Parts: sequence; C-alpha cells; structure tokens
Amino acid sequence: MRIALTSFPIERIGETYQSTVAYARKNTRVHHIEIPNGHVAFLYTAGINTNLPYKLIIDNEEINEKIGSIDHPTVFNPPYIAKKNISIYVENNSDIDKTIQTYINGIVYEELTLQPIEDKLELREIKEKLGKIEKIKEQEQTVGVVFDKKINVTDKIKMLYDDENKGLNWTAVDITNMGPDPVYYCVNKWKSPEAPLHTNMTASIDLGRKNAIKKIYFVCDKGETATVYLRILK
Repeated sequence: MRIALTSFPIERIGETYQSTVAYARKNTRVHHIEIPNGHVAFLYTAGINTNLPYKLIIDNEEINEKIGSIDHPTVFNPPYIAKKNISIYVENNSDIDKTIQTYINGIVYEELTLQPIEDKLELREIKEKLGKIEKIKEQEQTVGVVFDKKINVTDKIKMLYDDENKGLNWTAVDITNMGPDPVYYCVNKWKSPEAPLHTNMTASIDLGRKNAIKKIYFVCDKGETATVYLRILK
C-alpha cells in the first residue's frame, strides 16, 4: 500500500532543457531523466527542435505521440506516468552531426511504503495513514469518477462554476501550475489569497465530504498568465 506524500518539479531530478549532439548516421539519446526509487513522475509537456525522426520513451516503452517545438511544446492531458525513466532518442539519418534541443516538464511525487511497527514507525502515525487510505477507498467506492481539466489563467479573475448543476460538485481536486507565472486561487468564496501557487507546484484540496467544492476562483498578478491543470475527484 502506498501513500503519496509530497510533490516537486521534475527539474529537481533532471534538466528540463537539454542540448545534445546527434551524430551523423546514428541513433542518439538526446534527453534522459531517471526517476528515483520510491517516486513517480507525471509528464505534462515535451518539445524538440528537429525534423529528424525521434522517439519518446517512458519506462523503456515507446510512446506513439508527436511532441511539439521548444517554443510550443505538446501538452499531455492527461499526463504520462513514469516510474523508471523518461528519454527522447533521435535518429540522425543525415551525413552531418546536429545539435538537438529538447524540453520536458512535469511533477514528481514521493511515495511512502507503510513499514511494520518493528521498523520504528510509530503506531499513531500508522493509524493516521491507514485512516487516510480508508478515506480514499470510501471516496473511490462512493464517488469513483476522476477526470482532468486544463485552464488558462490571466490577471482577470476566472471562476469555475457549473450553472446547470448549480455548482461544480467536486469532492477533491489537485491543482498544478505549469507556469509561466504564479497563480492565486480560492475555493467556494472569493477572497484575497495570501500566497500564490508557484510554477511546477501542486496544491491538493479536499474539504472532507462529497460534492463540497462548488466554485474555484483563479487569478494571476497584473500582466501575468499561467496554465493550470486540474485532476478532479467527483
């Protein structure tokens, strides 16, 4: 049984921008990130600056999907999940070496495996974590619908609300800011937020009961914008 603990941007475990020489008449790995043990990565974006044949490899399996340019990378919705590694290979079928620039970005989650009491994990902590697991199980049984949503945020307040259903009626939501700028958010009632959600960070909202989230408000500072991904439990 695993419980997700914390999240951090993928750049902590590998370079998001990489520049590598693809040698003539060779297949070259031009981007590679290893996922540490006990972690799982969510790949949200990828880009490359070449017209040469390439392959996106996740956990040693080829992903049959095109990726955009460095300036306009492809956004994966839902994201791809990587537990071992993320790589991009380029086949340089020309007679000259070429410098390839690549870009990938996403979020990495650290996981904790529950250990026996003899491993000095306090009984109280185990009970708390088991309680969270039971809560998640109950939500899956009574709600069970998870979906993703992408929104663009500007310096104008954006409210998410479903008029037909008189509210969003979400049980929980993970908010991931893919940047480029920080985002402020409020749940159910608009009020001046105290601190923003910075680029590549995730906030988890769970009000503890079904259909508790009726509205969500988003806004950036003046002149700034951001792309936000939502993973929603309904």
